Amino acid sequence: MRLLTTAMLGVLLAAHTTLALAEDCQHAATQSAIDQCALQAYQQEDALLNQNYKALMAHLNHDQQTALNKVQRAWVQYRDLNCHFIASQYQGGSIYPAVLSGCLTDMTKVRNLDFKAMKNAE
Repeated sequence: MRLLTTAMLGVLLAAHTTLALAEDCQHAATQSAIDQCALQAYQQEDALLNQNYKALMAHLNHDQQTALNKVQRAWVQYRDLNCHFIASQYQGGSIYPAVLSGCLTDMTKVRNLDFKAMKNAE
């Protein structure tokens, strides 16, 4: 029972922390806070991308899975290189991390929409 209580407390604390971070991000005032919020937004979108990728893969035959795997690896490389290029004009500046994370988030959101459309087309 004690283990269950401790686990539930951990879940509640994590949920509270997530809500607090989301609330803090709406009012982020420092560059450090903006950078952290931008990174969190990207991490959430990337986690969703992984879920959508797995869901799409489950609907494909072997040849399609192989092709999607190759395409996705190339897309990730393109996304990362493209966003580093876009953010490079701010290299050394305090806004660089937020610009990089924002670009990664935006491109990943579009890819998530692509995956959802592909899955719905099946």
